[in-house]
Amino acid sequence: MIRPPGLPDGAWQALVQAEQSLEQDAGLQAYAKVHRERIECSIGLLASDPLTQPCWFDGDGHNGLIDLVLLVQSLPRLQEALARRSIPADVLNQTLPDVGLWMTKFHRQHGVWGTAEQPWLVNHFTGRLFRLGRLQFEPVRWLEALGWPKALGGVKAGDPVFSVHITEGERLDPEACRESYALATEFFPRYFPEVDFVAFACHSWLLDAALTRVLPPESNIVRFQAGYLTQPAGDDSQLRERVFGDRLADPLTSPAHTSLQKRLQEAYRRGVEFHESVGVRAL
Repeated sequence: MIRPPGLPDGAWQALVQAEQSLEQDAGLQAYAKVHRERIECSIGLLASDPLTQPCWFDGDGHNGLIDLVLLVQSLPRLQEALARRSIPADVLNQTLPDVGLWMTKFHRQHGVWGTAEQPWLVNHFTGRLFRLGRLQFEPVRWLEALGWPKALGGVKAGDPVFSVHITEGERLDPEACRESYALATEFFPRYFPEVDFVAFACHSWLLDAALTRVLPPESNIVRFQAGYLTQPAGDDSQLRERVFGDRLADPLTSPAHTSLQKRLQEAYRRGVEFHESVGVRAL
């Protein structure tokens, strides 16, 4: 295996041990055969249809470590596929540290290394997600199946969009975000010229209009919303996870140390309702 950049030592050792377990277990090898084929198929489609959704995992029963081993083992194949599109290697190196962030979060919550984010991380290893500066971009088609409306801001079902994702652990600096949007509008036409993208799209708790009634105008979250036309598209479980640490957390009783936690906790006490929202932003 090639060690992904940014992976903590403990996480890497857990993957090495999981790979050894895989080599010694016939049942895991049968599981691996099926899922290696799915990964190979997803990487192969990068050449012909980069908007096709990648493979999925049944769940390995080993805290996601076997699934991660299979994804990491596929790195040479992904590197070849990206090289055929002339995508610089440093783009992948900037994208993969997200794996370490999710494994660290799992370790913090459960005391062991692993992940429950295989459906998300498979994007990183099949060329369906690229970090460009502060933000991550996933080329997708506008889909109602994702909980998005049939149309929004002139974008309709089937239109190719840049789905925007925000990595945890860094400031949401407006200037850094503007630079990322600019990088994306250069990157995708250059390396995926066959796709005519029509807009940026983002599905996140950060786009909830209710936040503008709770946070000051100079807040980076409020400033991030600028330029997006939004519509509610979900409950507040993502907010609970990202702000209070767990999708099932009770905002009224959870510890509130940061100014964001304190403001949101007070808003919940006042009866403010929060939702995930989907938004579109012009190119």
